[in-house]
Amino acid sequence: MKELNFSRDSWHYKLAQMGEYNPGRPDFCHYVRSVLLGGFFFFILCTFALAGIVCLGDFIAYIVAAYTTGLWFKLQPDLGAQIIICLLIFSAVIGALITIFLYKEKRREAKADRLRAAMALGEEMKEPEPGFIGHAYKSLKEKTCFKVKLK
Repeated sequence: MKELNFSRDSWHYKLAQMGEYNPGRPDFCHYVRSVLLGGFFFFILCTFALAGIVCLGDFIAYIVAAYTTGLWFKLQPDLGAQIIICLLIFSAVIGALITIFLYKEKRREAKADRLRAAMALGEEMKEPEPGFIGHAYKSLKEKTCFKVKLK
């Protein structure tokens, strides 16, 4: 079976880490799914970060324009709306980061709980025996999802 070698310093490995990559499953299909999920998370975070930067730049330009033109008191009613928009974007970025962190922690804790329960019963954690569709998928996966080796 073919084997690919990837570096742990590569950009796609970092995206795979954001996307729930498990080195215990070293197949290419799992790696690609993790890279795509990590890319989606990265895109969402960059979108919120850029919106926050644009809003902050607009806010600073607004303050400078109001101060230099002497129209501070005429422009000030819009200042409250600008501050509220900046705070909403900032809270959305923080909320997205917290959601991703909690999602990853919940999955990690659930896996650890299953492992502890299996160890308490003195059993190894085994996958259930697959049916017909499971066998068909496994044979297709063995043909198409080759191994990934990380350096």
